[in-house]
Amino acid sequence: MFFVSVDRRDLHFSSAHFIYSENFREPLHGHNYEVRVEVEGELGDSGFVINFLELKALAKSVLEKLDHKVLLPLYNPLLKVYQPKGSDELEEVRVEGKFGECYSIPKRDIALVPIKNTSAEELAEYILNELLKKMSERRGITSLSVEVYETPAFSARKAKKINTYTL
Repeated sequence: MFFVSVDRRDLHFSSAHFIYSENFREPLHGHNYEVRVEVEGELGDSGFVINFLELKALAKSVLEKLDHKVLLPLYNPLLKVYQPKGSDELEEVRVEGKFGECYSIPKRDIALVPIKNTSAEELAEYILNELLKKMSERRGITSLSVEVYETPAFSARKAKKINTYTL
């Protein structure tokens, strides 16, 4: 097997977020996130597992949806995310927390992410799953790993073994 990776110096995004749970609530704050993506697989007829530039472009296409946005977790049971009444088009997003916090954010400034919390762990899994969708036609890849760095010292990594016949 061979391993191909795109380093976090080439993959980054800046976003604001907060963690919101029963026992821990953060104020809204931001990070300059860095991401590392690694693919494991068999050497293809082309002489490589995946072209570095292709892997970088795929990852950037996922990250650009998060860049310069407020990340809002759609599946957090303690937060209510809704649009104003009478609006078919989401002009703004209003977020109400169980403990009284309230945010109103213009649509253009948010990324609604289908996760429970905007932790590095869940962001790594979200990015990994989005990459898997984009790589659905690719053969020979046996695993994918995504590591999200909130700071140079703090990161979370999600890896997934892949059945190359179903990818």
